Amino acid sequence: KANIINMQLKEKNIKKGKDVLNELIASYNTSSKERRNALAGNMVLFLDERINLISKELVEIEKQIESYKKENSLTDIEAEAKIILDKSTNFKERLIEAGTQYTVIELVEEFLLKPENRFSLVPLNIGLNDRTVLEGLQKYNEALLERLRLLKTTQGNTPTLDIMNEQIDAMHDNMLATIRSLKSGFSHAKENLQEQGDYFMARIKGMPTQVREFIDIKRQQMIKQELFVFLLQKKEENALSMAVTTPKAEIVDKAYTLQTPVSPRPMRLLAFAMSIAIIGAGCYIKVRY
Repeated sequence: KANIINMQLKEKNIKKGKDVLNELIASYNTSSKERRNALAGNMVLFLDERINLISKELVEIEKQIESYKKENSLTDIEAEAKIILDKSTNFKERLIEAGTQYTVIELVEEFLLKPENRFSLVPLNIGLNDRTVLEGLQKYNEALLERLRLLKTTQGNTPTLDIMNEQIDAMHDNMLATIRSLKSGFSHAKENLQEQGDYFMARIKGMPTQVREFIDIKRQQMIKQELFVFLLQKKEENALSMAVTTPKAEIVDKAYTLQTPVSPRPMRLLAFAMSIAIIGAGCYIKVRY
C-alpha cells in the first residue's frame, strides 16, 4: 500500500539483474491492464443488454402516449401534467432512485444466476449505492482473479483448485442471499412510494380522468428515460476507462547498478583472513610452548 517502493536484487550478471527488475514491473503493469480490460469487457456486454431492453420499453411507452392522445383528442395535456409533476419533484426523485437501484440490483442477480457466469467477474461500476454489497462483490472478484492466477500456474484439477472453487461457490451463494435481501428492501420501498403517489393523486380534485391517466403514463416514461440516460452514462464512463493506457505502476528510476560491488568486499575478506591468521598463530604458539 506504499506510494513508492524500492526493489533490489543481488546478481553477478549486471544485465540479467536489470532485465529481471524491469520485466517484473512491466509484467505487473500488463497484468493490471488485462484485469481492467476484463472487467470493462464484461461491463460492455452487461450494459448493452440492458440498454437495448430499456430502449424497447421506451418505444412502447411512447407509442402508448401517442395512442392515448389520439383516442382522447388531447392537445395541451403536457402543460397541466407539468404543473403536477413540478409539485411532486421530491416524490418523483425518490421513486426513480428506488426504481433505479432495484433494477441495478436485479441486473447483478441475473448476472450471478447465469451458469455461464460462474467464474466471470461481476461488473461493479454500475451505480450500486449499498456499500455492503459493493465490498462483498469486490472480495468475490478478488477470489475469481486469484483463481485465474492459479489456473495459469497449474494444469488440470488440483486439490487447491477444488478448494478454491468451493470457496467461490460459497461466496457466490452468500452474495445472492445478500442481493435478494436488498432487492426485497427496494421492492418494499417502491411499493411504499407508489402508495404515497396514489394518495397524492387521489387528493387532486377537479382534474379530469384523462389527465391523471396521462400523468401515470408520463411518469413511467420519465423513469425509463432516467434509467436509459443513466445506463448510457455508465457505458461512456466504461469506454473512457478502457481507453486509459496509463500503467498502474509508474517507474521513477529504471533498474541501475551501484558503483561498487556489494559482495564480496575485499576489506572484509582481508580482516577475516587476518583474524584467522592471528587466531591460528596463537593456537600454534600455545600448543608448541
